[in-house]
Amino acid sequence: MLEAQTSTRPVPARAASRKRWNVQNVLRPALGTALMMGLWWGGTHPSWLGSHAFLASFSPAETLPALWHLVSSGTLTAHALLSLKRVLIGLALAIGLSVPIGLILGLRPLAEQTMLVPLHVLRTVSPLSWTPLAIILLGVGDLAVIALIVVATIWPILFSTAAGIRQLEPGWLLMARSVGARGVHLVAHVILPAILPQIIGGVRLAVGLAWVVLVPAEMLGVSSGLGYFLLNTRDRLAYAELMATILAIGVIGLGLDVGVRQLAKALPGARR
Repeated sequence: MLEAQTSTRPVPARAASRKRWNVQNVLRPALGTALMMGLWWGGTHPSWLGSHAFLASFSPAETLPALWHLVSSGTLTAHALLSLKRVLIGLALAIGLSVPIGLILGLRPLAEQTMLVPLHVLRTVSPLSWTPLAIILLGVGDLAVIALIVVATIWPILFSTAAGIRQLEPGWLLMARSVGARGVHLVAHVILPAILPQIIGGVRLAVGLAWVVLVPAEMLGVSSGLGYFLLNTRDRLAYAELMATILAIGVIGLGLDVGVRQLAKALPGARR
């Protein structure tokens, strides 16, 4: 009886520790958000702006009602959905291109040595530098925007895939080959599951890059999307709506990052 009581005593302590940890996980982000809101409110308060009083149009008191109006009317939601569609298509194309190339580079040292310099030169070129070429070849519209997203996002996935293969234990591959795993079967059932964490890490970086490149890309002649709407609010001098759009871009970007992290936890073998 005494042993049973003794063995059950640590359980409430562990439960309390987990509860405190969960509360801290909520309180700390809330504190950071409150601090940011306080700085935003203080920096745009009309009482001390003087000749720059127009900056009060960017204050939370103006921005949050404007954001609610844009969301409730469906205006911002429509532009956000179009932007998300372009990002998801671009990411899907980037993954489809970069993972096979990364596998080749990782599994074939000769191919990596041959292509390393050209790939790194291309990687260091700003994605927006390709804008004139994208417009010349694809015209103004969705295709050019998606192409710029692909150019921006292909590199982190490609190099993460190749790096994941280089980090594999050689014994795993030898053991897999010893039991008959070859070619596509070896890649699909041994290599890809083993390097999935690295691929997910590359995708997470790619999502951030895609969202950063998307907004300036949508300012180049398209008539929809968050980047277009941002320019539209500037041209109409609708500063509260402009700030609301910037806030929405940041919140959606955070949501995408959280979504990728949750996907990484859900996929088998993706947990670090």
